[in-house]
Amino acid sequence: MKVIAQRLTLGLAALLMAPTAGLASEDIADQYPQSELYSKPVEVIPHVFSAIGATAPPTYENAGHNNNLSFIVTSEGVVVINAGASDALAAAVHQEIRNVTDQPVVLVINENGQGHAMLGNGYWRDQGVDVLAHVDATAEVRENGDFILQRMQAYNKDRAGQTRIEPANLSFEDRYDLALGGVEIQVLHLGPAHDPGDTQVWLPQWSMMIAGDIAFHERMLPIFEHTCTSCWIDTWQERFEAYAPTYVIPG
Repeated sequence: MKVIAQRLTLGLAALLMAPTAGLASEDIADQYPQSELYSKPVEVIPHVFSAIGATAPPTYENAGHNNNLSFIVTSEGVVVINAGASDALAAAVHQEIRNVTDQPVVLVINENGQGHAMLGNGYWRDQGVDVLAHVDATAEVRENGDFILQRMQAYNKDRAGQTRIEPANLSFEDRYDLALGGVEIQVLHLGPAHDPGDTQVWLPQWSMMIAGDIAFHERMLPIFEHTCTSCWIDTWQERFEAYAPTYVIPG
């Protein structure tokens, strides 16, 4: 298994019990200062790009870009994974997509209901793009969205712009399949992991898994009050590993 741009060297169970070698530091400089993005998207494998976020918590300096914002380019359109932590971040991702292809964005997938996955939904909906999330992630947004938005506005200040809460307009429970430009895309909820509605995107013909927050790198796995760590390990071992992906982009 290869984690492109970021490499996993331990199994999930070990990660839950031991510190990683890298530390989440706020002292690492922005790698793409001319953009709202923390780093410029890289082509992980042909047609699949990811802008790798900071390992630090969300701050004004990183504009809340502390997750991986990915997109899949096909001959019939682009699928984006994660809407971004603000409308400005969503717009920055959109500009990077335009730099790569003339194909329109046709779908945005939220990896869960956290702010950096879904606060950019309003921008994408204003572009006429459908947004897909697991039913549990959508429920999280509806229940706690106002608090999530206020927390982002507190650290992001003027960079928060006109960001608003916009739940996904499409939902799924176990799996959502689409074919686009000859690319088979399986949107999966493999089971309990980091946060409600954690979502994985599987590209079988390329053996690529865009893993969402079932997988982390270079920082300890965040454990919330509602996180079931034993369930997370079971989901990883019994379902995630069964796909045996060659390439993985962590959340």
